[in-house]
Amino acid sequence: MEYNFNRFGWSQFFDDIKGRVIPFIYVSVMIILFGLLFIYNRPQHTDKFYILLILLAVIAVVLVLSVVIRLFNAKQIRNWRDSRKNKTDFLTKYKTDSRAVVISCYFNPQKNPYRTKAFNLFYDKIKHLEHRIIECVIGDAQPELPENEHIKRIYTKNLLWHKEALLNKIVSELPEKYEYVFWVDADVIFESDEWLIKGVEELKNYKILQPFEYCAHLERDQTIFQGNKSLEQINTETKAKILAGERVENIRVWKSFCATFRDDQYKTIKHYDLHGHVGFAWGARREVLEKVPLYDKALIGGADHIIAHSAVGQIPHECITKAFTENIDEILEWSKKFFEAVSVFNKVSFVRGNLLHLWHGELAKRDYLRRIQVNTSKIRQIQRKDEHGLYETDDDSFVQEYFETREVDDETDFDYDDSTPIYETNHHSNHHHSTDTYSNQSDYNSDNYSSQSDYTTASESKDYFQSETVDFVGAGAGGSWDDSSSSSLSGEISLSAELSSFESGSTFS
Repeated sequence: MEYNFNRFGWSQFFDDIKGRVIPFIYVSVMIILFGLLFIYNRPQHTDKFYILLILLAVIAVVLVLSVVIRLFNAKQIRNWRDSRKNKTDFLTKYKTDSRAVVISCYFNPQKNPYRTKAFNLFYDKIKHLEHRIIECVIGDAQPELPENEHIKRIYTKNLLWHKEALLNKIVSELPEKYEYVFWVDADVIFESDEWLIKGVEELKNYKILQPFEYCAHLERDQTIFQGNKSLEQINTETKAKILAGERVENIRVWKSFCATFRDDQYKTIKHYDLHGHVGFAWGARREVLEKVPLYDKALIGGADHIIAHSAVGQIPHECITKAFTENIDEILEWSKKFFEAVSVFNKVSFVRGNLLHLWHGELAKRDYLRRIQVNTSKIRQIQRKDEHGLYETDDDSFVQEYFETREVDDETDFDYDDSTPIYETNHHSNHHHSTDTYSNQSDYNSDNYSSQSDYTTASESKDYFQSETVDFVGAGAGGSWDDSSSSSLSGEISLSAELSSFESGSTFS
C-alpha cells in the first residue's frame, strides 16, 4: 500500500488511516490500560494471566507499529517532503519530484555571450531541482562555470558534438536514488511549472517521453513567447501551408515529435517539417539509459533525431538514412537496441505545455541536414576516445568552422550585462544534501526585453558546406530534411483534408 501525496492529497490518506489503523490503536490502548491496571492492582494467583495480558499488549503494539511503518515508509516520507516543498518553497517554481533528476551539459567554444545568457536563465529555473551538469572545456579554453556538488567540469582535446557522451557520463555516475532522468538542453525554459512531476507520472506507464507538447524558437532577447495566437494555432497553420505545397522558411513553432506521434493521423508521417521537433528535452526511466546509453557518435549533431525515430520503432527511417549515409549500419544497430529498451506497445508519451528555446544565434545558420551529410564520412573515421569517454580526432576543423558560422559574430551587438555569475552553495536544514543556488548580477526581468527581434538574413555558408553531390534544398528550422518540391509531399497531401480534425484535438492511441 503506497500513497502518492502529490496526486491524492492528505484527505484520502487520513481516510484510509481512519479505516485501517485507528481500530488497532484503540485495541492496543485498551490492552495496555488493562495491563497497567493489573500492575497496580494485581490479585493473588494471577501471575499467568498478567503475563498473558502483557504479551497480548506487546503483540498489539508491534502490529500497530508494523502498519504505521508500512504507511510511513521512506517513499511516503519523500512524497510528503516533495509535496510540502511544492506547496510552499516552490509554489512559483518548477515543481520537484526527488525521484527525478535533470541533467544537462554546457560548452561554449565561441564564447558566445548569448549562450552564456541562455544558460543563466535555464539554470535559474532548475537550480532548486535535483540536477547534474557537466561543463565541457575544449582545448586550452577557460571554464565559465564553477565546480560544486551539482556542476562538474571535464577537459577534452577536440571540438566535437560531445553532448550525448557527456550525458551518458552523468547517468553512469548518478546516485542510486534517482529513478527518472530528464536530459534537457541548457538553453530552454518551460512555461508549465509542473512539467517534471507530470513527466514522472507519465513515465510510470511509458519508458520515454518529451516533457512538452509545443515549442517555439524565441527571438533575440525574448524570454516569453509574444504573439496573438497560441503555439498550437501557429503550428496548425504552418502544417497546412506545407501540405499545400508552400515553402515555409525557418519554422519557429513546432509540435513535439512524441505528441505528433500520439496523433493517429501523423504516425506514419515522413516529412521532417510535419513529424514534430525531436530535440530540446527528453525524459526516460533510468533503467533505459543504463541498458542502452544514448547514441554518442553524432559528432556534428543529430542524435536527438536518431533517438526519436528509434523510440517509436521507425527503423530505418528516411530522415536518418538520408542524413547519416556513411555510418548508417552502426546507427541502425544502436536503434534496434534502444527500441527494444524503450518499447511499451510501440508508444511514447509527452507532457502538455510549451517549451521555449532561448536565442543564441540565427536559426537559419544551423543547417541541420547538410552539416551532417557533408561530414558523415569524416565522422565515420573517428574511433578514438579519451579517458572521459569523449571522441578524439586529429582534425576537428569541420566542426570548428560550423560553430564559427552558426554562433553570434558581432559581440559589439550584445547589450546584455555579461557580469561574472555568482554561484553559492546553501545548506538547508530540510535537505539531506546541499542545494546549489545561483544568481547573476544581471537583471533578467522579462519586462526589460524588447518585443522586436533583430533577426537578420544568414550570411553565406563557409566552405565546409561546399559539395556537388548533396541536395540542400529545404526549409524547416535551419534547413529541412525534406525538399520543398511537390513530389516530396505526395504521400502527405492527403492529410490536408484532415487538418480540421487535427485543430480540434488529437486522438491518442
